[in-house]
Amino acid sequence: MRSFFAALVVFCCFVVPVEAQDARSILEKAAATHRDARSYQLESKIHIKMVAGSEEQIVDATMKLAENRDEEKIRAEVDAPSMKLTIVSDGDSTWMYIPDMNRYVVHGQGFEMSRLGTLLPDLMKEYGRMDDGVANVTLLRQEEVALRDGNRQAYVLAVEYEPIETSAGTDSKSKTFWIDAERFVVLKEITEADLSESPLGRPMTLNETTTLEVVRVDQPLDDALFTFRPPENASLVTADDLLKQSRTSQNPESTPAVDFTLQDLSGETVNLESLRGKVVLVNFWATWCGPCRMEMPVIEQIYKELAGEGLVVLAVNVAEEPDQVRSFLDKNGYTFPVLLDTDGSVATQYGASGIPTSVVINREGLVVRHMVGARPERMFREALQDAGLQ
Repeated sequence: MRSFFAALVVFCCFVVPVEAQDARSILEKAAATHRDARSYQLESKIHIKMVAGSEEQIVDATMKLAENRDEEKIRAEVDAPSMKLTIVSDGDSTWMYIPDMNRYVVHGQGFEMSRLGTLLPDLMKEYGRMDDGVANVTLLRQEEVALRDGNRQAYVLAVEYEPIETSAGTDSKSKTFWIDAERFVVLKEITEADLSESPLGRPMTLNETTTLEVVRVDQPLDDALFTFRPPENASLVTADDLLKQSRTSQNPESTPAVDFTLQDLSGETVNLESLRGKVVLVNFWATWCGPCRMEMPVIEQIYKELAGEGLVVLAVNVAEEPDQVRSFLDKNGYTFPVLLDTDGSVATQYGASGIPTSVVINREGLVVRHMVGARPERMFREALQDAGLQ
């Protein structure tokens, strides 16, 4: 009898809290925790698999985020194939550093962080909206999740979101969250989505796993997180170089395209200013960039179709060896013109801290669209129409 009651006590102590929790209330409490947090430090690994037809792309990235919202201190480090970027603010000064180019810029007090736009990731804001548009949520189980500083008990929630209608069709999305059973913060997330369009111009399935290794919310943070020390031989550049993207996207119709002269693979020079009177699509890319490779067939198709209508495509390769670029083009049969930005200086001038970055320039030499990241064919065509190419 004693062993029966002992077992019953153990059973009740472990199981009742899980069953007593309502799935939606767990989700809402977790969302509120992320929205209301005044400080946090997150370190995560991200694995993304994208499939569009027979094309498959896998991307692995790491992300480190820290913020003291009351003191306006921030640190964001992103290391991904298409973007390597560090942003640090100590509340008075803000630094932006691009490791691939070993260049950084510093801003004084009064700099508005909103000018960084989508360059600054914000997992906390994303998780603060995790209870928006929910169609159904289910509590699956409770299990341990390993963090760098030890294991944590977590509620595992399956969340289905309301479908979203787009011009191309219907997007559907579901997520599985591992939520700390004591602190109500996300420890792991798996997203599965069926998207109606992709950079290849056809539907795409997306599977993304975010595994957090460090999760500290509303705890004291080390001031060293918000201190920037330039790496050896790093170059200080002007704010205009690294923030051109923000200005272009805010006022596209009135931003003159920065002139440049680069060599192609044959050693011939191409000058942007000399192309005045034509619509120019400048695409910054690299062979190691997965999203760039997914976007290339779309650019090739548009180039072949519209070159005779006044379109010039300049695919600007960023900081790779000519032989490597030539081999990639030959293997894939691409015929659009390719220029070599050997030191990344032109990419910097155009704010291409993440690639692919595409810039559409009209016949008057003004930027009409600045797009960071792979885009579907529809968006390229819309941008070219805005530039006057029918």
